[in-house]
Amino acid sequence: MFRRYQKQEVPQPPRIDADPAELALKQRQRAETVKRQMSQAEMAEIQREAKRMDKLLDVRMELHKRLLETLNLAAIDK
Repeated sequence: MFRRYQKQEVPQPPRIDADPAELALKQRQRAETVKRQMSQAEMAEIQREAKRMDKLLDVRMELHKRLLETLNLAAIDK
């Protein structure tokens, strides 16, 4: 009646010692497969988002540059 609750030995899966270069190659292959499976619309959306992030970074850098130019750091230091 209680046999199913008895502890059973579960065999361990075989350990796979893989070369890091081989793992990296497989990961790149999987990434390429995913890229091929993406639709053109998804790829276009990703590219638009990347461009938007680049523009945002440019704006932030410009604002930071202007802020540093307009601040009188010597007066703040005193």
